[in-house]
Amino acid sequence: VDEIRRFKAERAFIFLLDGFDEINTEKNIYESNQFNSWHEKSRVIITCRTEYLAGKNYRGFFKADARQVVDDLAELYIVPFARQQVDAYLAKLATYPGNLWTVEQYRDVLDGIPGLNELVSTPFILNVIMQVLPQLEKSHRDNSDLGVPNKINRAAVYETFVNYWFEREENKLRNTDVLIPEGYNFKISFTAYCSDLAFRMFLCDKTSIQV
Repeated sequence: VDEIRRFKAERAFIFLLDGFDEINTEKNIYESNQFNSWHEKSRVIITCRTEYLAGKNYRGFFKADARQVVDDLAELYIVPFARQQVDAYLAKLATYPGNLWTVEQYRDVLDGIPGLNELVSTPFILNVIMQVLPQLEKSHRDNSDLGVPNKINRAAVYETFVNYWFEREENKLRNTDVLIPEGYNFKISFTAYCSDLAFRMFLCDKTSIQV
């Protein structure tokens, strides 16, 4: 404890807090974590999805002193990837062990699906789509061999992407202390909930909600 107090008084730290949108709070995060008690030259970096802050007076969540008149909060935005940056990512991805696709194959699929290039404009979405594209292409090829009409389109990408998220959330829940009934089907439950929520949001003409 004494050593921590000494660190707080004598050393400056940089705190990186990733995913403010995932903790579902509107408290001043600077004060609730008592960052004011650390060295005056310490800095706090907070990341958050822009959509989560839409329509909120969010600057008060991050000010070092919620009562201060001068606002010293600095905001930075990650701009969408340019095509050259996506191609650089694909070139590195193609060198990974076990990867059977070339840069040209990735690029052909991206260019062949209308609107898909717009989806891969952020690091996370680009990474996810690169993981599901080979699956989609294999399914397309297998169905073609069986004479079943099958086309890779945005809907197929979205479906595979959503399934990826469902599996991710299921794995997170199974690694917690939450009691899960035997044989519980997460995919069916997640799909039903999301479909109902999407329909209700459509009826209310909403693109986001606050939980």
